[in-house]
Amino acid sequence: MEAVRRRLPSPRAIAICVAMVAVPGLPWLHARSERIAVEDRAAAVASEATGRPIRVRCPGPIRRRLLYEITEGSVRFDADGVPSDDTRLSARTCDGLRTVLDHAATLRFACLATGCGGAEARAAEALAVLTHETMHLRGTMDEARTECLARAHVAWVAERLGVAPEAAQAVARWQATTWQVMLPDQYRGGVC
Repeated sequence: MEAVRRRLPSPRAIAICVAMVAVPGLPWLHARSERIAVEDRAAAVASEATGRPIRVRCPGPIRRRLLYEITEGSVRFDADGVPSDDTRLSARTCDGLRTVLDHAATLRFACLATGCGGAEARAAEALAVLTHETMHLRGTMDEARTECLARAHVAWVAERLGVAPEAAQAVARWQATTWQVMLPDQYRGGVC
């Protein structure tokens, strides 16, 4: 019996197959790198504020599409009231932080005083949420006290993420007024 010679695919055929597999994956890779950049920058700020290594988690593509999030952020505490070393943020919060990272130098937050919407409002909300969760990571469980501490630290967090000092102060004023009215009762009235 004569051996059958197999012909290898041409380099062109290999290139076409690789392109068919790789090209659809490029948007996923880009989104993943954007998500990791947000997580890393937010984690650096939270770590600086808490004095220990913190991990920030944003939802990946599956969690974004399949799970409905009822909170903008969360931190788990153990039975002794010790916070974990990580926080999970919602897709909306992570998108707002992405806006902060991409446009920190140009964000002014002036429209917050008049009730603006859009990307600038979502960026301010994201800063408020990240700061709130960071205060939980520092060990405060009570929501009202945590929010009180967040109001006192949100400008610092905003500046660490590249926001100009006067814009950071605009976020702090907004969080202490407009944002407070929108929060549920258990987040209001805390003493710092």
